[in-house]
Amino acid sequence: MSKSLPLKNGKWIIIYLEIFRNKKDAQERENKLKQHGGGKKELLKRLRYSLLEPKIGAGRSESTPGDCLPKTQLPANS
Repeated sequence: MSKSLPLKNGKWIIIYLEIFRNKKDAQERENKLKQHGGGKKELLKRLRYSLLEPKIGAGRSESTPGDCLPKTQLPANS
């Protein structure tokens, strides 16, 4: 699941992303958010500042390299 906002220049920025290695896990998460209003409310509450119009210069800029996040080693069979 991802949430993105359009900018005035027509570009979209991702403000929230959940990644699942398996489709069944992703579908269960999606169903949980759709069926239980509390889960969706909690998610929107966590994103309340991200859903506001972004301030110029706030957050990561487009010049920040995409590989700046820490690397994690996953087991081969997961």
